[in-house]
Amino acid sequence: QALLLVSTPDGDQSLARLQVYGNTSVAVDRATAPRFSSGSSEHNLDIVISGGRLLLSIPRLEEIPLVVGIDYPQGRSIIREPGQYSILTTNSETQLAVLQGEAEIVTDQEQLTLSIDQRVIIPTGGKPVGPLDSERDLIRNGDFGSGFDEWVVLSPNLELPEQPTVEIKIDNQEGEPTLNFRRLGIGHADSGIRQIVDQDVTDFDDLRLALSLRISEQSLGVCGEQGSECPLMVRLDYEDVTGVDQTWLQGFYAQGTTGPTTPDVCITCPPPLNEHYRLPFGQLGFYESDNLLEKLDQLGILPQRIKSITLISSGHTFDTDVVDVALLANE
Repeated sequence: QALLLVSTPDGDQSLARLQVYGNTSVAVDRATAPRFSSGSSEHNLDIVISGGRLLLSIPRLEEIPLVVGIDYPQGRSIIREPGQYSILTTNSETQLAVLQGEAEIVTDQEQLTLSIDQRVIIPTGGKPVGPLDSERDLIRNGDFGSGFDEWVVLSPNLELPEQPTVEIKIDNQEGEPTLNFRRLGIGHADSGIRQIVDQDVTDFDDLRLALSLRISEQSLGVCGEQGSECPLMVRLDYEDVTGVDQTWLQGFYAQGTTGPTTPDVCITCPPPLNEHYRLPFGQLGFYESDNLLEKLDQLGILPQRIKSITLISSGHTFDTDVVDVALLANE
């Protein structure tokens, strides 16, 4: 895996972020900026993907127009709009999905424009097939571009009332809005944000959690003695096909070694007990879960309706950034 950040020459503004998955071959062919900042010329990024999968995110920066060209064996895509785009390339075909934004598909056979929640299949030597229904992001304002809209900030919990509370804010880091949880103190503290999803997923075949985050400070090893004090924990509350309320949790950490006093799972949380995911300390990383519908079905707790998602930061001292979060569903 790799995370490629593209910024202006001075490094002040983030123009694009590419999440490169394993077994992917991708090259940056060209990255140019206009010579004079007062001009109307566009920034250009040309990449070539010969196989594998990547996720392209372009923040909303009206003052800095960016044109991204993506070449693959079956043709080329041109992207001029901010948003999020998924590309999967094999020897036989390329699939491009627009989660947000708009993309122009150009091949020897045909030219096609895709809008939000649309997908195209481009077979080798054939015409593009589409627009087709795409995977949907069930989270609204998951990139925090509209502040806390669609989210509710939860009241903090403090073990020691005289100690500092948890600060939750949205910063602008490298040109991207970023959710930040920060606390400097002793004793337990936690807080978070929550969004009501209320989405029936009975007819979906695939459901995955994806997010980009950074943990820059963490005083407890792993997620604490009970495995419940993670710098970030994502909680999905859902109703299963029998009508019973269930919870799915995934914890993230960047410091410490798992052992008897620092378990690799939350031992006080309801099942399934997912192993905590480790990120490189102080670096932006990304995570994408397996197909949750498939995994939970194997345990006999298949979701029927996703009720809500909650992002929780906890511990003693911690500093956690969340750049974006998505719940990707495919019918």
